[in-house]
Amino acid sequence: MNGTTVPTDAELDRARALMAACRWTYAKTVPEHPHEYCLRAWLEPKEQIEFDWLAGLIAQHGYPGRFWSATWTYLDVDEHKIWQSRELFGDGPIVNRAPRSPRPPPPKDAR
Repeated sequence: MNGTTVPTDAELDRARALMAACRWTYAKTVPEHPHEYCLRAWLEPKEQIEFDWLAGLIAQHGYPGRFWSATWTYLDVDEHKIWQSRELFGDGPIVNRAPRSPRPPPPKDAR
């Protein structure tokens, strides 16, 4: 993860296309942290290839963020931040999305 480069317009368009194809499900187990998820297993084989590509895009262009006691890699796509994780019951990888809030600028001494 480097977070220093941004995805190209073509990459963002490709991400949007997959996000439009996903069947998003509200994560009701954590209503205090509203988000949706899409399991890779729910997708057709061609879309699973795109899912794997999207996971790589998140890793390549994402930025770190803390949630509870873990650090996740997030990527902003339009009004959402997305991140990859694993489903708790063994169904495989998932992509999550949540409404994003603006990223604060880095501290001046970090530039």
